Amino acid sequence: MVCESAVIYRRRTLGRVSVASVAELMLFDLENPRSLGYQLERLRDALKTLPGSAGSSRPERMVDEIATRLRRVDPADLEEVSADGRRQEFAGLLDDVHRDLRELAGVITATHLSLPGGMQQLWGPGERRLLA
Repeated sequence: MVCESAVIYRRRTLGRVSVASVAELMLFDLENPRSLGYQLERLRDALKTLPGSAGSSRPERMVDEIATRLRRVDPADLEEVSADGRRQEFAGLLDDVHRDLRELAGVITATHLSLPGGMQQLWGPGERRLLA
């Protein structure tokens, strides 16, 4: 599967290697099923189908915020290398997206994957139950 992205990359760039083109393919390309942008769109669609979704639930807003952050990034800016040899813009983007996705996972778990508290047993209160 990983090789498929490499094939797509080689077709698009014709031998040129650049951080911007890799980022374009793996982060921003809404047509590439392996890109973050594509996956965020699918996640947004899936969240809309969950019970209690009104289009503005906290998980949906968080997905929108991450997607908006990605749309505002110019891939060419990710090429800049600082004096210490790091791509600060690129590292910052990846760190921020990673943090936001972990927070989103926690919110989805808390809102959609947790059992409601205070459940009553199906057979009723304990004093009416007889064990032989």
